[in-house]
Amino acid sequence: MSTYTIKDDGDDWYHDLTAVANRQKAEKVLKAAGFEHGLFLVRESTSAEGDFVLSVVNAEEVIHYQIRRHGEDAIFSLNDERYVVQGLEEVIFYYWKNPNSGLQHPLTKFVRGKLCPLHARLHGTENLLHRATAANNVGIVQELLHSGYQNITAKNNQGQSAVHIASAKGYLPILRLLIANGAHLESTDSSGYTPLHLACETVQSDIVRALLEGRANPTTRNEKTGWSPLHVAAFHGRLDAVNILLEFGAPSQPRALNNCTPADMANRRGHPAIARVLSANDFKLKPRSSSGRWLHPPISRDKANELLKANATEDGTFLIRKSTKREGVHVLSMFHDWQYLHYEIMKQGMFYFMEEGPFLISLEHFVDHYSKFKDGLRCELSNPVQPEPPSIPVPAPRVCPGIF
Repeated sequence: MSTYTIKDDGDDWYHDLTAVANRQKAEKVLKAAGFEHGLFLVRESTSAEGDFVLSVVNAEEVIHYQIRRHGEDAIFSLNDERYVVQGLEEVIFYYWKNPNSGLQHPLTKFVRGKLCPLHARLHGTENLLHRATAANNVGIVQELLHSGYQNITAKNNQGQSAVHIASAKGYLPILRLLIANGAHLESTDSSGYTPLHLACETVQSDIVRALLEGRANPTTRNEKTGWSPLHVAAFHGRLDAVNILLEFGAPSQPRALNNCTPADMANRRGHPAIARVLSANDFKLKPRSSSGRWLHPPISRDKANELLKANATEDGTFLIRKSTKREGVHVLSMFHDWQYLHYEIMKQGMFYFMEEGPFLISLEHFVDHYSKFKDGLRCELSNPVQPEPPSIPVPAPRVCPGIF
């Protein structure tokens, strides 16, 4: 069995389940190929759908690294590393170029299999659906989709799907056909943009609305800049797009990686009307949730876990508690996939926020937002755990003197 280097021979290091079904088979294939230090292959994971596994020879053993998919698009990281890469081929190339970035060994040669699957790639190749969409040929697109065309989610060499192309060019009939046939709306191109980001660059309010009605997520951020679709609309002065995004529940103050909000961008770019709309939106929205259903006094993490365990009927069961260690800080405690997760809720001025999430005007608005969108959480909040009623002290019985 022949081996090849990444530098000279590309990226056909992928082996599907028909070729390498599990780790035992992977080890047999690596042994048959010479079992030299740094020899590797990539295979599909059998334990987590959508994940892959990097199997590498290290001295006289094989190490198997889980390549975890983040969300539904081709965004991956090795094990639980914080370095997140778009495109499976980019993950492998990164660790080949940077052997001291988390692996115990270099990647030297690979066992040749197949090319990395299109749905997992950053860059693909242009296909007939891409060309028909770019030409606004509704007839050919319709014929392809009705005939069961399999490459509806495939990307071209710019990392764009047919939905990206239709959204950027404003081809509404084609976009509706793609959505009706199950096209993926959260796919990101090589610049990190979803179709909704691209639609917000131009005056395409009907495209923005069609994507949102098709369940596109208005909170999805560009992994490279942190920009949400609302940042894009504010930057380009697209007031119609801003209003539609807010109508569909987009938070008015998402934060880019530099902490800049859409209102900040609108002011800097000379769009004061958009800045006013965004600033006023927070005060127009009345919260649907009530803090009496989920806000707890200062309790420990162990006590929070105990309450979640007793009340967790589904993923998303949650409570918010005051921190016992940090003044003015709250903690979101939630249950997901048999794990208890805890996130600090910080406050800046009058706004609450968590990690890279948006600024929100109250804890009630915070719960409303994360009940509708994951926005960085493992799942949406769904089942609140009510605080325990305060105990009422019972007075000691009075003893009257002289009575026996």
